[in-house]
Amino acid sequence: MLMAALIFFYGLIVVKSAWICDDAYISLRTVDNLVNGFGLRWNIEERVQSFSNPLWTLLLSGIYLFSREAFYTTILSSIFISLTAVSVYVLTISKTVYSAIAGVVLACCSKAFIDYSTSGLENPLTYLFVAIFLWVFFSSMKDDTRLFWLCFTASMAALNRMDSVLLFLPAIAYCFIAAPNKRGSIKYVVIASAPFLFWEVFSIIYYGFPFPNTAYAKLNVGVPMNDFIVQGFYYFSDSLRGDPVTLITIAACFILLFFIKDIKSIAAFSGVILYLVYVLMIGGDFMSGRFFAAPFFVSVIVLANVLQPFMKMKSSLVVPIVIVSISLLNPNNPLRSGSTYQNRVIDVRGIADERGWYYQGTGLLLSAEERSNPVNPSAYWTSTGLEYNKSFKEFPVRATNNAGFMGYYSGPNVFVIDHLGLCDPFLARLKPDLDSGWRSGLPVRTGWRIGHFYRHIPEGYIETQVEKKNHIQDPSYAELYDKLSLIVRGDIFTIKRFVEIWRFNTGWYDSIS
Repeated sequence: MLMAALIFFYGLIVVKSAWICDDAYISLRTVDNLVNGFGLRWNIEERVQSFSNPLWTLLLSGIYLFSREAFYTTILSSIFISLTAVSVYVLTISKTVYSAIAGVVLACCSKAFIDYSTSGLENPLTYLFVAIFLWVFFSSMKDDTRLFWLCFTASMAALNRMDSVLLFLPAIAYCFIAAPNKRGSIKYVVIASAPFLFWEVFSIIYYGFPFPNTAYAKLNVGVPMNDFIVQGFYYFSDSLRGDPVTLITIAACFILLFFIKDIKSIAAFSGVILYLVYVLMIGGDFMSGRFFAAPFFVSVIVLANVLQPFMKMKSSLVVPIVIVSISLLNPNNPLRSGSTYQNRVIDVRGIADERGWYYQGTGLLLSAEERSNPVNPSAYWTSTGLEYNKSFKEFPVRATNNAGFMGYYSGPNVFVIDHLGLCDPFLARLKPDLDSGWRSGLPVRTGWRIGHFYRHIPEGYIETQVEKKNHIQDPSYAELYDKLSLIVRGDIFTIKRFVEIWRFNTGWYDSIS
């Protein structure tokens, strides 16, 4: 009964905080196109993987097929999966009532964990895979069986979001090294990795590239690694200021393992270290705390496993009580913030409280109380200098910096050009303007905003999309567009197309962009 009450309490906090961000609608445009028979595409003329979460996108597609509605479909699916992930922790991983209470309290006090328990992004599925993976890892399964299920879970997590596999690799390596039959273990690893491997083969054949288009738009932008690392440190410091529970929990787990030296727990936690180094190197994200939510959940589970013998008495609840007390001092903490929550501030390093930015437009509580249409995209289009017009579908081509809401509500017959290149395979391969700053006019100190690398639209590119004929004036860009179009628009199974796929993926045309 108490365990059910804990899960219910977490559910209440999540429902109270539930929201959806603009980026979620990037995937939802693809979901809508797929369900309506246009394929896994952003613009129906092009095969481009504009989403970085294939499994989440496919899962939503299956539900959307019946609901034909985006907002409630996405937000209720997120809540259900997040509840399932926490239930796995409470009912299977936590061995005592006190460790279950401590874990749920930590989760409810972590702004990052609660914010991204919804949001419309793939985090809830990542939470679920983290919980299942560590439940299997700390279980008493036979070595081969454990290794198979660990690799299968990690494969599904990578299919959900490719970089999340870093959280799981050290634990898999630990089990592989401990396995008595290495040859048999390799077979299990390969078989269990089939879901992700299958997607990669499909991605190369269908899209022409092994990685999401977002990776090409965000990572190959000409920013020195040192600048990314500096930005990454700001991302860490931003989280520590606005959401101290998350990073302090991760740090506490690290310090505790340093003294206890439990090898198996260290292997499980090493994935967190690996992932945080990766986050630092890519400059973090513009969404405050997003990349810390899954590492935080890993840390909570590892702490529960290590401290299990000590959490068998009421005195062990002192720490959770202290954490709640401190969290209540923060007005932005999920325990305090409700339907009036708003924080529309982007700092000078381009990092924002995304829930605070969007909640008044897409908050679940507000949609239930104040409006029949829970999403008001016009508020965000206006904020980026784009005039919302109910007849905008009459325009065959539109350009935007915020592709999610506009892309979804434009419908399949409008070709939406994304200045950031996230959804545009051609612009993603052009060098961004690093001196232009973010197009909102905010005083971003670096001149660029992390995750928002603005591309100028080449002369003739819009005409090219309107008339379906290459009018790009720059000869090198025109050539690049023709080569790329063979991959993303041409017949799939042709020798010329596969030759161009090879050339693009081996850097033949890098000098053009």
